[in-house]
Amino acid sequence: MTTKTEKVEASTKIRPRIGRWEVDDHNEVALLGTRCAACGEVAFPEHQICVNCGSESTEVVRIKGPATLRNYTIVHQLPPGYERPWVVGYGEFDGQLSVLAPIVAASRDELHEGLSLSLCVGVTKVDDDGEEMYSYQFTPTKA
Repeated sequence: MTTKTEKVEASTKIRPRIGRWEVDDHNEVALLGTRCAACGEVAFPEHQICVNCGSESTEVVRIKGPATLRNYTIVHQLPPGYERPWVVGYGEFDGQLSVLAPIVAASRDELHEGLSLSLCVGVTKVDDDGEEMYSYQFTPTKA
């Protein structure tokens, strides 16, 4: 029988799961999602079963920018380890897939619905031991 303490200790070893990404030789970031062979639905993060039709026939796809900013918020109350204020927003890829991610290197004056966003990778949080935790992020697309 597993004790309550064992459950807590086991759960503290698990890192939060976010979607996977790759960085190519040209420093371009691609999110790894899935496309359903049956209905064409694209999902992120990866799924073994289609979120639209339930088919088990999915394949890994690379989702690249640019994305279009659809909505964002500025968060001021955050747990320790996050830089304040923290801007997060939904970027829409090809009019079919929205992804929530931090938005970096943007002033408040730049942020507006329809802004073109590129993917990048950066430090999202610093944990209690000083370890930097990286994730995919959005940044305004340079003209």
